[in-house]
Amino acid sequence: MERRRIAQAWAAYRADWSPVLDFLRGHAFSQKRSIINYVAETSRLPTGERLPSDRVISHLEKNELPRLVELTPVLFAGIDAHALEQFFWENPFYKFPESLLVLKDSESGEIRGVSLLVVDDRFADPTKIDSSMPCFRLGAFGTERERHKRVNGLFSCVFLDENDGDLLLKAALAADSARSRLTHLAAQAPSDSPTLCAWYDRYFQRQGSFPILSRSLSS
Repeated sequence: MERRRIAQAWAAYRADWSPVLDFLRGHAFSQKRSIINYVAETSRLPTGERLPSDRVISHLEKNELPRLVELTPVLFAGIDAHALEQFFWENPFYKFPESLLVLKDSESGEIRGVSLLVVDDRFADPTKIDSSMPCFRLGAFGTERERHKRVNGLFSCVFLDENDGDLLLKAALAADSARSRLTHLAAQAPSDSPTLCAWYDRYFQRQGSFPILSRSLSS
């Protein structure tokens, strides 16, 4: 890894795998964050309402991806707009452009939030998977470079304030496919995005989490 000029090594394991975690800590790894998994019953989530006159929702365009990164920089650290375009527009597992929503100020056109919702009956039921396993969920913003677990009902969003997040959640649930086919939504967020985690905590229940450990590499 040093010869390849990789600056940092990281690992994800279950929180209860003590021998493995002790081994990593004994080799200069330390916990950087936790990845928190969420689930929510759709019947308990807020239903759609008419958008306020100063907001508009449309589908995200490729040229708007840099703004997605700007909304929550810590979430997309090391991921540029080109990598996001490849992930969302060339993904072999899911047609993300159909589900990527963008919330804008109707007067200025400012992008205030972005969301997506994965709906595919072939994917795993979020209530029947081990939420403590170190698995990144397909579609969770910030995990685009990782290997994924495909989860039906995965919702992810970033926003300027909580009201914008509320509007994006209601818009996603308003889709016919979401109302008729989903009994639960799932989500995933890193603990070092406290505002985002606090928003998910309002509507979702925490299922489980797993730690991310890392260490710097030097010659």
